[in-house]
Amino acid sequence: MTCYVMRTWKTTTILLAAAALVGASVAPAFAHASFASSSAFGFAPNTMGGTGATGSSPPYPANSQQTLYTRVPFEQTDPYNGSDDTTVDVKIIVPDGWTSPACGPAQKQINDASTNSTNQPGDPVAGWTCELLDVSGRKVVHYSGPQVVAPATAADSPQFFTFTVVTPSPSVQTTYNGTNGTEGFIVDQTYASGEIEHWIPNAAFPGTTPSGATTTVATGLARTVAAPATGQADGSPGSETITATVPATEEFSMSIPTNGGVNLTLGTTSTYYGFSGNINSVVVTDTRSAKPAWSVTGQISDFAPGAISGKYLGWTPSIAAPGAGAVAGPAVPSGFVSGNGLRTASVLANAPAGHDIGSATLTAALDLRFPTSTPPGSYSGVLTLTAI
Repeated sequence: MTCYVMRTWKTTTILLAAAALVGASVAPAFAHASFASSSAFGFAPNTMGGTGATGSSPPYPANSQQTLYTRVPFEQTDPYNGSDDTTVDVKIIVPDGWTSPACGPAQKQINDASTNSTNQPGDPVAGWTCELLDVSGRKVVHYSGPQVVAPATAADSPQFFTFTVVTPSPSVQTTYNGTNGTEGFIVDQTYASGEIEHWIPNAAFPGTTPSGATTTVATGLARTVAAPATGQADGSPGSETITATVPATEEFSMSIPTNGGVNLTLGTTSTYYGFSGNINSVVVTDTRSAKPAWSVTGQISDFAPGAISGKYLGWTPSIAAPGAGAVAGPAVPSGFVSGNGLRTASVLANAPAGHDIGSATLTAALDLRFPTSTPPGSYSGVLTLTAI
């Protein structure tokens, strides 16, 4: 009796091409998106500033990799009752000339004595994910996650959205604020109702126009970049920027040893032909900083030849080596007496949002029961494993 195991990797992509603008049932209390920094806390979280505003920290060096913390404050109706219209989607449109954006986490906000009463990023928010999109020739850093509902509070919401990007290399110091042929950062914020706020740079930093309209000017979205450093004609020292880019290490993958199929062993032969064995070990690795929930499911085909129903196969999952928050799925009995066995997709293992980063080894004991009326022969089925 041979039961072959095949790995299938499924990737589902949902692209929202456009969203209709609808009014929330109660208008949110708007607060501007920004790339702000605070001199009271050493200009953190955007430690180099780069806004070009009077009194701000210096502009970013040309062609340098920077970590930017986009603050999109908790948006809510007033008063907040734990189930108001909160932020569920943030898109950061990268300006022309800025390159190599890479995702980071959606984070909570801390504002207490430890931050000198300034707004600073905290722990990642469970359930939020980040992806990079190409839209009309522009890179977009796209974050999405669940609505904040009771008993959660504003402190449980994502308010800092972190990513890395490489600055341009302008011939002279340039402020990317949407004027003089430059483009600034744009942040599109979507609420659970579908309402969208479109935050754009303000050429007259730091003024704002908090109108609540779909196009709203916001502070701190402009970034100033210095010209490349050069040597001096009088022989005095020049300078240059040295940039080292560490590749992203975030991964979600599933692997199965390529050591052939699974040969089951015949045991019971009285009221049914009973076969047993174990699936080849499955290794799931999840190092994504957003720590989203994941699951691995399995589903068997009918056995051939003869199209014998796959419902006769059941399993008892277990975790051979713990990690990545893996929890074994429930046992699924053979459908020899009743039920549909593994003919219905069943959970091998899963992990909740916010789980630990790492790898887990999954396995399952198989229980295959054929009727005694089954003709003699070797029968094979394909067990498809899907990780999402």
